[in-house]
Amino acid sequence: MDDPRPPHQQARDVDAPAQDSDYHAADEFFGGYPALSVLSLSLLWILGYQLGISFLGEKMDSVYLPILLSAGVFHLLNPWLFLRRQATPLLESLRIGLPRGSQVFWLTLLTLCLLPTIELLTQFNTQLVPVPEGFEEFLEGIIPHSGADWALACTALVLIAPLGEEVVFRGFMQQAARASIGPLRASVGIGVFFSLIHLQPHHVIPLAFLGIALCLVFERTGNLLASVWIHALYNGVGLLMAATLGDMEPEIPSPLLAGTAAISLGLAALAYSQLRNEQPWTLDREEEKPAE
Repeated sequence: MDDPRPPHQQARDVDAPAQDSDYHAADEFFGGYPALSVLSLSLLWILGYQLGISFLGEKMDSVYLPILLSAGVFHLLNPWLFLRRQATPLLESLRIGLPRGSQVFWLTLLTLCLLPTIELLTQFNTQLVPVPEGFEEFLEGIIPHSGADWALACTALVLIAPLGEEVVFRGFMQQAARASIGPLRASVGIGVFFSLIHLQPHHVIPLAFLGIALCLVFERTGNLLASVWIHALYNGVGLLMAATLGDMEPEIPSPLLAGTAAISLGLAALAYSQLRNEQPWTLDREEEKPAE
């Protein structure tokens, strides 16, 4: 019977004994494409997303529709088409599985406990790099003012954008980097890149902290929906606070915020320690095999 897989994947199987186990991790998830190719392709999707938002933002009055359409096309449709072309299972490749109720509880607690530290880092970052004038107008523009606005805002900012970014940054880029440079360096590298690609110098430090946290949670749980949940909850809380407080958001004194952040980080560490990996990574499974 003829092998229905793409020729490049069949060729990889021929050379399989000569490849190391790290490469096999990339093989399993991306149909034989080397990690560098996956990272390059992911970068193209991210750039397409940024250009899509810029182009559509000039053509549309809505703030949410450019995000919704660009994320839907470049962060969700394109990865799906890529995996389908490689004949690799979507859920298994991206490590998508429903977390247990206890996992959701600890993920929610972890997210809430990270917020004081993110706020502290935001204050520190804005002292180094002031918030640009246009950014305040942008924040005002994303505040929903009607039921239709809330529906679009929640769909774009709390559902599609977090899901799309996690698919590309964690589902593709982190898995590819992990197969090449190891879990820890991949988590730090992709987390920092996540902050840089947002093009917000005044928020680069808190975004890097959030990005690394998302990578570590994905590494800890082996489940993309875990990082999606944290990302969506973070965006949802931010949207709710912007709509509720607006320009009246209180400035918390730094010493009080630092003390709160320290206590919250301790609780966050506790929540992180309770997370369980229900989908062991490839290399972990290989290490568990008895020696022949």
